[in-house]
Amino acid sequence: MKRLMDRVRAAFDDPNPILVKELRGIFRTKLYIRFLYLSTFAISAMVLLIGATVVDGSISPANAGRVIFQVFFSLALGVLSIVGPVYGATTITSEREAATYESLLLTGMDAARIVLGKFAAAYASLALVLIALAPIAGVVFLFGGVAPSYVLVAFGGVLVALLPAVAFGVAVSAHVPTSRLAILVSIATWPVLVFFGSIFFTVFGAEMQHDWELTQVGPFWFAEALVERFTSLDTLFAVGILPLYLIGTTVWFCLAAAIAGVRPAAEDRGTPLKVWALGSVVGPVALTCVATALSNSTAAPEVFAVILGMFFCTLYLYANVFVNEPPLPPRMLREQGGLLRRTVRSVFGAGARPTMRFSVWFMTGFMLLMLAAFAITDTLVHGGSPDEVLGFLLVGLAMLA
Repeated sequence: MKRLMDRVRAAFDDPNPILVKELRGIFRTKLYIRFLYLSTFAISAMVLLIGATVVDGSISPANAGRVIFQVFFSLALGVLSIVGPVYGATTITSEREAATYESLLLTGMDAARIVLGKFAAAYASLALVLIALAPIAGVVFLFGGVAPSYVLVAFGGVLVALLPAVAFGVAVSAHVPTSRLAILVSIATWPVLVFFGSIFFTVFGAEMQHDWELTQVGPFWFAEALVERFTSLDTLFAVGILPLYLIGTTVWFCLAAAIAGVRPAAEDRGTPLKVWALGSVVGPVALTCVATALSNSTAAPEVFAVILGMFFCTLYLYANVFVNEPPLPPRMLREQGGLLRRTVRSVFGAGARPTMRFSVWFMTGFMLLMLAAFAITDTLVHGGSPDEVLGFLLVGLAMLA
């Protein structure tokens, strides 16, 4: 505990120099100031125009407030989903184009500190844009139908959704040589994912509207669900814990990929991604336990099959990340330390052989954990039969092979 507190204290005593440098440069840029007041003016005008159009029709003030609430936060999410990855995509490529990238690496800072500094600066500057938009939300209270707690939860949702957008842009910037190409890749991918994800989330909310007795219709229906049904386990899991896990693992993966891209080719680039793989194991195992427990006895095997299939589709994409893993060990790789340290280094080290060894052990261990979680939960909650677990074990071993 003392060591953890010392690290936290050291982080505040010695702030990230990349973060300080980037924030000073951002706040002195005329382009950022112009974007701040132009975006605020544009969204304000659109909200007022839509509000006047809605009020002019035959709709109650409470319903008008709900419509304006959904429109405002949807516009804020849409703007930040486009600007976030675009802004993050220029963080590292701008250093290459200004011929300062080599000087940045020669400062002696670790690649993780460079990436985290770039990410934190980009996220903080865009979060300030959302804070500047906050007074516009006061229009909602003129009509009613929306509690202040809904607005606070919706603001928190936009801030959380901004994290993977910026992290994705930083990851693209670490692997793409020019800013133009990085911006093109970011615009062509992330806003599309957010658009279809919002549609899926809205449809899910419409399905749950009758069962959970909700009045909000739109992508930000979760604000009412979290406030009114915070003590309900199914709501807290489906709307709170699961989305936070997905967003957290996405941010972690993007930052690990960015760190791997910043590190020189002769160094170990695979370890951040391997550590992410081990850390992300907890989520699907917990998801299997909770989903099996919440579903009925007949639907539990189908739920487990869906989770297992989604995992292997993701694992296939994850395995292709190591295509560019350098085949040679890093320059500073030496046999030091005891048996445990040498064993960990042989598994996590750079090169094709340790990477293959890690992949085999990771896939096998994860498969066994998933099967054990499903078997124990299904037996305790639904009284599952051993034949059912044996059947899934055979399917899992076939997929593993």
